[in-house]
Amino acid sequence: MAEGAGIPERNGQLGPRDPTPDVTAAGEQLVEQRRSVNDPTSAGSIHHVTYTITDSQAVNVAHGSPDTQQTATITITGGQEQQILVVADYLEQAAPQLGLPTEEAARIPRLVEELRAAAQEPAADRGTVRQLIDTARQLGIAAGGVPLGAGLLALIDQAAKALGLS
Repeated sequence: MAEGAGIPERNGQLGPRDPTPDVTAAGEQLVEQRRSVNDPTSAGSIHHVTYTITDSQAVNVAHGSPDTQQTATITITGGQEQQILVVADYLEQAAPQLGLPTEEAARIPRLVEELRAAAQEPAADRGTVRQLIDTARQLGIAAGGVPLGAGLLALIDQAAKALGLS
């Protein structure tokens, strides 16, 4: 953590350099993190810390960067599950009347399947659920010219709010 320490003395005189240690980049990082070189975690040992945060939509925890791994999940309650299933059912039933281009309409069966799978997850990945809702929203926007498209968008907005995604 320091360079230059331990320069030998010659007859009570200092060596060619000032013996004041130079702080290395690793030492600077420890100082910035307010940690000691004597701290066992300073030596690069691997340790795991788990934070559980509930009922919050805007939390970002980065402990021990740069090797931090962060996962955000949504605990799906019965009401939230129902909201997702309503969107999936509506998409499935209204698909033929949405007037979507063929390639867009072809995406609906898989999206419906993935929405239903996410609804069954007790702790669904937040990013995955957001992506599914956003995909359904894009389809609703594309079908916005028909009343069923507007209805789909209204259901998606309700589901997104219930899931804390809007």
